[in-house]
Amino acid sequence: MIKKFLPVLAFFCLCPILMQNSLAQSTTVNDSKALKVFSWNIYMLPGMTKFSKEIGRIHQGKRADAIAEYVNQQNFDIIVWQEIFHGKARRKIRRKLKKLYPYQYGPANNGRFSFKISSGLSFFSKVPLSNKQTIKFEDCIGSDCFARKGAILMQGQWEGQDFQILGTHLQAAGGCDLRLKQAREIRDKLLIPNQKSGVPQLICGDMNIPQKWDSYKEMLDIYSVDGYQYPPEVKATNTGTEPYIIDYIFVKPNDTEITDVQRSMLIPRHSWAEGKEWLSDHHAIFMKIIF
Repeated sequence: MIKKFLPVLAFFCLCPILMQNSLAQSTTVNDSKALKVFSWNIYMLPGMTKFSKEIGRIHQGKRADAIAEYVNQQNFDIIVWQEIFHGKARRKIRRKLKKLYPYQYGPANNGRFSFKISSGLSFFSKVPLSNKQTIKFEDCIGSDCFARKGAILMQGQWEGQDFQILGTHLQAAGGCDLRLKQAREIRDKLLIPNQKSGVPQLICGDMNIPQKWDSYKEMLDIYSVDGYQYPPEVKATNTGTEPYIIDYIFVKPNDTEITDVQRSMLIPRHSWAEGKEWLSDHHAIFMKIIF
């Protein structure tokens, strides 16, 4: 899926059972002061995608219940969803999390009268967000062209500090040249026009650019952010035929003093059917940050 275009069936392949786990980058953040951001590609594909019984509407609904139950047991402040395409499942997740996350935005680029689906990007938040801005990528390849993939940026405040948060999901199939082009669109159309001194920008999502490839450094240069390393035991943030570290939360300080940051990879697990505990083909990225 990363190196070349695969058939749509392969793009929507199933993943093995995931186990609950948390692998942290550091452990120094004071929870009471930290903004807790959770970014997750939940593999909630549209209802028309029924290549197997595992992806059918009934199974999506059951998994949506399990995802909502898992999240309700956690303590996140903002959730950045990717691949929250499936309408019925999305509405179920929204409803079940509404009390804990009253501020819900997205999905971005949602068109009512088109054969294309939305970007699959949404924010759920405990704090209000404003100044919603979105872009749709100019180019795409393969099955990505059936969605209005792009990025969404919003602004909020935490402990008296303004911040901006961006969610995206870059091209899945094909090489990294197109993904880097999309990263430049994000920079030129959202990050730079909204950049303010003293307002950090958090860049979250499934970038589909492996950490061990040269394109990773190019992406960091485009976003003007520093890279980071997970513990050695973290080999991938996705499953499937080509597992890589491809999901990230980057921080662009913009002259803001960042007191501390902790990043973790979470592997959520919650039973949703007999013998079924995996919740997505991607692990989740969790960040605590103190401005």
